[in-house]
Amino acid sequence: MHSVPSLWSISTALEEGVRHDALSYMYVSLIGFPEIFLTATLTGLYNAIGHSKVPFRIMCIGLGCNMLLDPLFIHLFGWGVRGAALATVIEPDGGALPLREEGSAR
Repeated sequence: MHSVPSLWSISTALEEGVRHDALSYMYVSLIGFPEIFLTATLTGLYNAIGHSKVPFRIMCIGLGCNMLLDPLFIHLFGWGVRGAALATVIEPDGGALPLREEGSAR
């Protein structure tokens, strides 16, 4: 019987540079977890009341922002993996803010 390798055994086999990059990405992306949950909650609420186009449009805008910010942060500013993580953290903020604004206007 084959056993699935544990996360620990995989992480100990990584090269030091890969481990450093992975931890950098994880630490920066942890900042955005509350916003990710808020965005998912607001999207679910809008879908539940039948306004599925609103979160879809806003998420498309957020995805576009992420696609623009990634190369900007990674290459132009030279932030590497941390830049990718920061772009990922900023993207849900861009998506959740209009959802909150739209909800408070009703």
